[in-house]
Amino acid sequence: MREGRHVTFLPIYGVEMRGGTANCTVVVSSGEIGSPVVEKPHAAVVMNLPSLVKYQPRVTYQGLVLYNSSLIDPGEANRQDIELLPIPVNDIAIENGNPRLANMVALGALVERTNLVRLSSLFEFLEKVLDERYHSLIPANIKAIEKGAQYVKTLLATP
Repeated sequence: MREGRHVTFLPIYGVEMRGGTANCTVVVSSGEIGSPVVEKPHAAVVMNLPSLVKYQPRVTYQGLVLYNSSLIDPGEANRQDIELLPIPVNDIAIENGNPRLANMVALGALVERTNLVRLSSLFEFLEKVLDERYHSLIPANIKAIEKGAQYVKTLLATP
């Protein structure tokens, strides 16, 4: 929204939070969004094998599946008609001191690969979306986003 686009998100909470697959659909568009429900997303960030099994088939032709190669064997991500981007998000988060920031590593990787938004917009917006009591965590979140973005830069630069 900060960059003048329309945004919706539809988180799904339920028994999934107890170890199964969970999801949040995010729609970013230059025009108005009619529905936050998406049957065939252009991209998916997949953090575990059950989620890969469930969501990989839904990604549209020539779409992107960014998957957590810390937990998912590359052979499991097997579609030939989409881009498969393995990112060891858990390993990167652990190496940087906080395994709970794996999602932020994934976010940085996704933004770097898709240019969906500017990284600077993410950094600026953290202060607005996080409750003030969590502002001390912003530098670690920024670092995790940067690490994910840097991993993709390095990966794509390698022949």
